[in-house]
Amino acid sequence: MKLRVCGCVLAILVGSVACHRPPPAVLNQDLVLPSKPSGAKSQVIFVHGVTGDPVTTYGTADLNWPTILAHDPEFGTHTDVMSVGYESNAISATSNINEIATRLLNRLIDNGVFDRHDRIAFVVHSMGGLIVKRMLVQLRSDRPDLYQRVAGVVFLAT
Repeated sequence: MKLRVCGCVLAILVGSVACHRPPPAVLNQDLVLPSKPSGAKSQVIFVHGVTGDPVTTYGTADLNWPTILAHDPEFGTHTDVMSVGYESNAISATSNINEIATRLLNRLIDNGVFDRHDRIAFVVHSMGGLIVKRMLVQLRSDRPDLYQRVAGVVFLAT
């Protein structure tokens, strides 16, 4: 009985924290930081985790990893940087990992990311890692020519 009560109290506390969390800074939008000069052959793509967003998952609105990387004088001049966004709510209905992975892959292909870049690396956090894993399985199956351009994935707490 005590275990059930503790479990219910814990579920209510976790749910109430998720309900009162401020909404992410950016939903369903990408933070795109092109290299200087344009025409970079490499691309780094950040993918946030559950309840995150493409900006504040990796820092603050003013200072975040994608922006720091894009403005690095040695790195940013040769590499395009972007952080992709997708809707991810803690407790309300949202798309599943397969649906998000398919939309993300289509968005990257439609925006010419694979056409413009020879090497693509992903930096992924939490559920973003699961999404990218699923996306890469789809890419390897459907477009092995594009899959060959993926140089690697850095997983953070996936």
